[in-house]
Amino acid sequence: MARLIIKEMATGTETPVEDVSLELTNKDLIDQLVEGGVLNPLSDDEKSQYYGYIILQNGRITEGNRPLRDFGFQDGNTVEIVKKAVGAK
Repeated sequence: MARLIIKEMATGTETPVEDVSLELTNKDLIDQLVEGGVLNPLSDDEKSQYYGYIILQNGRITEGNRPLRDFGFQDGNTVEIVKKAVGAK
């Protein structure tokens, strides 16, 4: 289990989170952060415009739906999150 700093890039808000499994996928982490109130749920308008949350590491988008460990995240790292258009579904 790891301690991560969640940084919402639009606001600069940093929130420490404890006991995060690095086996969680990037999508699972976002879902848990929304459920836990760290990130705001997407509005209906944002959903209709195909917005979503994206995890960045060192300024690069974490592609695919893989465990955080596969992207190189470790205990104490900062996870950068942005909201952006992700394309039609």
